[in-house]
Amino acid sequence: MKKYILEATDENVLYTIEHDQISRSSDVKDFLELIDMVDDNAFISIDAAWGDGKTFFVRQIEMTMKYHNKKVFQNNKDISEQELKAFQANALLEDLKLQHTYLPIYFDAWLYDNHADVLMALLMVAIKKSGKPIDTTIASGKIEKIASVMDSIQFLKSDNWSNLLEKHKKRIY
Repeated sequence: MKKYILEATDENVLYTIEHDQISRSSDVKDFLELIDMVDDNAFISIDAAWGDGKTFFVRQIEMTMKYHNKKVFQNNKDISEQELKAFQANALLEDLKLQHTYLPIYFDAWLYDNHADVLMALLMVAIKKSGKPIDTTIASGKIEKIASVMDSIQFLKSDNWSNLLEKHKKRIY
């Protein structure tokens, strides 16, 4: 891969898709086709040195997924002129055929570097990206059920979720 110093803004990502400026269209296409072949849950790691373009690559994948979702689910509705121009100019990504659709969620970990609970931040970003209204209040009694389920999973060896819940209740009341 070639090295460039370019901010991964929406405008720059679309520009590089349109002009294949950093010669990544085939990499994006291959990566998306690889993901499309995975039938089970999977973790994917993208590893490279600082400044090698990991963020840019992921943003190109994200924008390509979003574009294809708009084509499939919205019949090209809500596709911006800039998106349309970029993908129509790039036949490799425009003609990409995927068997599945995905909800791409870009989580900028740097924005939550000092967040007390990064997993909760990730979940909130995923909820926001889903576009569905979600009631985050937990009805009385359900928190205990959730704690018992979490106990069965045993994320923490030193304590269990029911004990943590009781400690939390004592702090509140």
